[in-house]
Amino acid sequence: MLDYKTPIDEINKCRYCGENSEQKFKSKAHLVPEFAGKINLLCLNECDSCNNLFSEYERNLKNFGSFKNSFLPIKGKNGFPKYKDYEFSFRSEFKDEKTLIASIFDKKDFIKIEPNGFKQKSAPTPFIPLYVYKALAKMGVSMLHPNELSKFETLINWIQKKDLIIETDLPLTLVLNKKGKPLIKPMAILLKKKAKVNSPEFSFIFVWGFYRFQIFLPYNPNDKDLVNNDVTLPISYDLVLKSGENGISFNHFDMSSIIKIKTLEEISFGLK
Repeated sequence: MLDYKTPIDEINKCRYCGENSEQKFKSKAHLVPEFAGKINLLCLNECDSCNNLFSEYERNLKNFGSFKNSFLPIKGKNGFPKYKDYEFSFRSEFKDEKTLIASIFDKKDFIKIEPNGFKQKSAPTPFIPLYVYKALAKMGVSMLHPNELSKFETLINWIQKKDLIIETDLPLTLVLNKKGKPLIKPMAILLKKKAKVNSPEFSFIFVWGFYRFQIFLPYNPNDKDLVNNDVTLPISYDLVLKSGENGISFNHFDMSSIIKIKTLEEISFGLK
């Protein structure tokens, strides 16, 4: 990701809608959302209209991970993170990289004191699962080599139309680990399979704070011949969780819903 550059032939030509008027490229479109950590990697092939749409997807991705990542000094476009929970009546914000200030504006039971630390719970801002998935898919498409774009016309059309749902043989599955070692700077990786195995051709991994996300780019005609009952999903090692003494597992979620959902999140802190 660190060596990303917009293909020369695509500068001021939108990869998503085909817009090519220089006057429609005044916004700064970023490869990685600015809230995830300020990295100056610009997509000069994303017009203002598409950028505005994708910003809505990114807001849902931010809401998905806002609570846990509010405890990290991730400096984005608007400085350090600020977080407010209206249900449990508290707010928090970083004063600087080492100082987190939290305040309570009503008496609510959102902190549980334990012998070796404490747990804090929150009800983050609701999010739309499909928009979270589209935010990740859009980042993956941004990193595709121009020679690969022709096979992803359906995917690009799906991303560009906000509430469009298209049936696919490959479920819109999000593989997630939200207990990883936190990273202050984000990481984005697009992987393409080399061996002839029964797995999706492209996999996209995004690391933001405590979260590790992995999706498989859908609507790829090269994946149509996958045998549904025997598909191999190459899961990143960082997303594999220990399950019992000898087993392993991974968290996965269906992200095809356009219904806004609300979750209850919890984070634990140890005291030394």
